[in-house]
Order: sequence, then structure tokens, then C-alpha cells
Amino acid sequence: MEFYNYSTGKVILSYALLGGPLGGFILVGLFKIFDLISPNSIVPSIPFQIDSITLIRGFFSLVILGIIVGMIPALLTGCAITKLRFFRKNLSSYFHVFAIGFLITVLFVFLINLVLSDFKLFNNPNLGTVIVMANSMILFGITGGLSSVIVGQFVLPKS
Repeated sequence: MEFYNYSTGKVILSYALLGGPLGGFILVGLFKIFDLISPNSIVPSIPFQIDSITLIRGFFSLVILGIIVGMIPALLTGCAITKLRFFRKNLSSYFHVFAIGFLITVLFVFLINLVLSDFKLFNNPNLGTVIVMANSMILFGITGGLSSVIVGQFVLPKS
């Protein structure tokens, strides 16, 4: 039996530090796609032509926002992936990594929505609130899943 040293600390730290900022970049890309599909939507509009100063400011803002907001689900994703000892083997392993990142991010967004609504979300739900919450959970879930796959590509050990 071959013993393999799984680098748990490296994987968890990489997910915690890289997952959030990478998710911020992915989120901006998804916002731009939604803006192209439906220009009159509630998604913030991002202009195509951006000068270099705005680009640099946006980069640092996304990194800081990603670290602050995205660190908790990214850290939990890294912990779950190392606990389950995932490797970069085949397409199936990437699907599992995506699913873990997606589910943890969806649960995190659900809890944030619950806390921000002062736990009154279930007292008097209306259809608009439920749709907005479901859309945000799906959007952020896809972002968390894609971020976890990309980080996993670089930090998960090969089988």
C-alpha cells in the first residue's frame, strides 16, 4: 500500500485566500453576461471600455471584497474537500469539487439572507422576495462552484 502525504494545510489555506477573490472576478463576469442578455435587469451594469485607473481600483476592490465576504465559504469548501480527500483524477472529481463549492456557498448565502432579514423571511414571504433570494443563491452558488474548481485545479494533488 502506497502512502501519500495529502497537503491538507496547503489546500485549506489556498482555498481560503484564493477562493474569495477569484469568486469576485467570476461574479463580475457573470454580471456582464446577464447584462448582455437582459440590459434592463437589476444586475449592476459594467461598461466594456474601462480606463486603467478604474480597472486597478476595481481589481483591488474585488480582491478585498472577495477576501472579506468569500473567505468563509471558501474556507469551509477547502475544509470539506480535504476532509473527503479529493484528488485531481477525472471529470467526476471536478464535478464533486464543483458540487461542494456550490452547496456550501448556497447555504452561506441563505444564512446571510436569513440574518439580513432579521429571521422574518419565513413569517411573511412574498413571491418577489423568494425569487430574488433564489436567484442570488444560484448566482453565488455557481460562482462558488467555479471558484472551487479553478482553485482545485492548482492546489489539489493528482491521484
